[in-house]
Amino acid sequence: MATQYNPDDTPVRCSKCSRHVSELQPFEEPEFKGVKLVKTFRVLVPYNELSEAILRDVKYAEPKTAIPYSDTAYKGLWRASNFIELEQKYGRALLHQAYVYDLMADSIVTYHECRDCFAKSSKQFSK
Repeated sequence: MATQYNPDDTPVRCSKCSRHVSELQPFEEPEFKGVKLVKTFRVLVPYNELSEAILRDVKYAEPKTAIPYSDTAYKGLWRASNFIELEQKYGRALLHQAYVYDLMADSIVTYHECRDCFAKSSKQFSK
């Protein structure tokens, strides 16, 4: 998602490829015409179908009745009333992957991207 074109605080390099603005080709799309860097906001991780499926299966419980995940990596933050069933269905490694995905999918990062990196990122982060 791009919201600003060459804002006043625009750095002189692309956040992704680190090319200097003097080396960049401008965008050709009508909404970005002539712009060399676009400020974008993206989640930290691209969409992951399997992690999303696992998260849809999670049944969250009240803290008093939840079975906290005992592994120190989880620190008891992910409380699912059906944790044992999820572990049997998906295995510990995939549950860990879904847990990390869930945390990172809520974090948004700002980038200044050139047209090449913007196109690559847009494909990677689209569903």
